[in-house]
Amino acid sequence: MSHRNARLTVHGRQLLVDRVRSGRPVAHVAAEMDISRAAGHKWIRRWQLEGEQGLHDRSSRPLTTPHRTPTMVEARVCRLRQARKLGPARIGPALGLPASTVRRILTRHGLNRLAFLDRAPRSDHPPLRTRPARRTDPCGREETRPDPRRRRPQGPGPPGRPGHP
Repeated sequence: MSHRNARLTVHGRQLLVDRVRSGRPVAHVAAEMDISRAAGHKWIRRWQLEGEQGLHDRSSRPLTTPHRTPTMVEARVCRLRQARKLGPARIGPALGLPASTVRRILTRHGLNRLAFLDRAPRSDHPPLRTRPARRTDPCGREETRPDPRRRRPQGPGPPGRPGHP
């Protein structure tokens, strides 16, 4: 799929090739289609080398990443994460890597969340609560506090209240 600012879609590129194959000069066809002569020659050259497939969009992803972290270092990062449950800020300095690099490595290997490591719950901890415990005052009565997630009405209060006109 072409990006939205592209001058030619796959159909337009095929049209360019058809017009040039009929014997018209590339420069004239390119001018009609409002593209540069170099772009016209590029599509013609791709069509000659690759055929119909050469007119489709290519991936912009690089074929190689020469500065990628070596696999041995990635394995050490993963071992530290699984064995000690450390985060990127602690693993990075231990291995001489930036924390951002460690985070990318952990994400690539699916270890970026501690929950993904399938930790067993600790037996000396009480079970997690699904809702907060009730607050009580020293007399045993429940405290009534406004819910901070609830929106309070905006504007002046009722008549007779301070701040009301």
